Amino acid sequence: PSTRSAISRPKICTTSAQVERVSSIVSCKSAVTMVASSSRISVRMAAKNVMPRVAALLDVMVLSDVSAVIDANTFERPIYAGNAIQVVKSRDA
Repeated sequence: PSTRSAISRPKICTTSAQVERVSSIVSCKSAVTMVASSSRISVRMAAKNVMPRVAALLDVMVLSDVSAVIDANTFERPIYAGNAIQVVKSRDA
């Protein structure tokens, strides 16, 4: 028998109610940009699950892993495991 204690992992809830709540806040506030952190694995997983669903409800695109903002519609993001930088233009403006 192992004497190591069990490590509990945080529960990540991405229910439809949470997605609806976030999208209603964004639409009520007339937000132009919404940002989610990816500094911790649990937060990253939650953001990666929730953000596309919110974007779909608001009919906008998701830009993930943005490393630089060039202007209001142009962003940089790493590709090929960070070996190249891709410039992405959003058409949602």
